Amino acid sequence: MFEPSIAREGMLELMYGDKTPSLLFALRTAALSAMQPLEANGEYARILAPYANSRLLERDVLTALLRGYHGPHCLYGSHIDALYAIDELWFNHVIDQPVDELLSFDQQKAWRERLVLLIKGMSYKTVSMALLIYMPLACELVPIDRHHLARYGFDRNKSLSRCKYLALEARMVADRNNEGYPDVPLGLFTAYYWGAQRDGKECYRNGHTSHQKLSCRWW
Repeated sequence: MFEPSIAREGMLELMYGDKTPSLLFALRTAALSAMQPLEANGEYARILAPYANSRLLERDVLTALLRGYHGPHCLYGSHIDALYAIDELWFNHVIDQPVDELLSFDQQKAWRERLVLLIKGMSYKTVSMALLIYMPLACELVPIDRHHLARYGFDRNKSLSRCKYLALEARMVADRNNEGYPDVPLGLFTAYYWGAQRDGKECYRNGHTSHQKLSCRWW
C-alpha cells in the first residue's frame, strides 16, 4: 500500500541543496538516466554539477570525464548526443522557458510532448524524469522505466511505444485515484511504487533508494 509520508520523504531528497533549481541541470541529469542504475545516474549528476548553468566542456573532454566513473553503469554515445542537443536548444533560448506554473497533468504533458519533439535523444521517460527532478512535489508525469514495467507485467527490456506509454501512465492515474489519493501528484505516488519494486520494503529508508545526488539544487 502507498505510504504518503515515506514517498514524500524520498522525494524531498531531490530538493537537497540551497541553490535555485536548475532546469538545465535537471534535463542533463535525466538524459543520463536512460538505461542507467540510479547510483550511476547520481554519480554522473555530481560530475555535471559544476556546469549547472553554463555550457558543457568539449565533447571529448566531457566523455572522458564521465567515463572516469567505474561503478556499474552504461554510458553510450546517445547519452552524450542528448546532452549536447539539450545545450544547443537551451542556449539558443528554445527550451529555456520556466515551467514552475505548469501544475496540471495536461499542462505538463503538453510541455513533455514539445520537448520530446525538439530534443534529439530525449524520450517520454527522460523528459518526465527531468520534471520530477526539478519539481518532485508537483510533478504529474511518470518516468516509466524497467521497474515500472516489471511491476505492471511488461517486458522490462522493451521500450514502450508512445501510445502504450501514455496508456500505462493513464492506468497509473486510475490506480492512484482508486487507492484514494487523487490529490497526490502522480510523480510522487508512482515514485513510491518504483522504489518498492526496486528495493522492496526498505525503499526510501536507511539510505536505500536515495535520489539526493540527482538534486538540481545542489551544484
